[in-house]
Amino acid sequence: MISNETSNFKELLFKYGEKNQDAIFNKIKEFEQNFNKKTSIDKIDYTNFNKALSEAIIIMEHQDIILSFVQQLSITIRKKMELSKKQMELDKFKITKEVENLELIGELSTKTEKQLIIKREIEERMFKKTSEYEQIKMDYEFSKWFVDDATRSRDLSYAYYQAIKMIIPKS
Repeated sequence: MISNETSNFKELLFKYGEKNQDAIFNKIKEFEQNFNKKTSIDKIDYTNFNKALSEAIIIMEHQDIILSFVQQLSITIRKKMELSKKQMELDKFKITKEVENLELIGELSTKTEKQLIIKREIEERMFKKTSEYEQIKMDYEFSKWFVDDATRSRDLSYAYYQAIKMIIPKS
């Protein structure tokens, strides 16, 4: 369940979600609780068949909504990751040009010394940006896992619906 109070999903939702994070999180939590309260297949008979069937349809709709929330969050994180990577590449280019133009670099005689100084300067100046990018990249990997989890839940809800449809109520 992605609606666990301490889950990484909640952290990602509040970190990258655009609006109504509390409402979205609570809605997902409610939908997951409804899924857990569904009528057990082995307890379905003619008295509760229609209720179980309508319950299954509602659960499938809820799982679709959860999947759409999770996919949108994943897309948002991916966009931020791609933007961060492009910004990092631009900054690296700017830093390289800036360092190459330093007088100290011009005075050095060997190409190897110049390359080492440029590399060290880039690493030092890019450390924060690289760390930010790596964090966003890790968040994106988590978000993909949540999409997979929501997809599996959606598949389970569909299988539950199909199982109920196959039951012929005995009157």
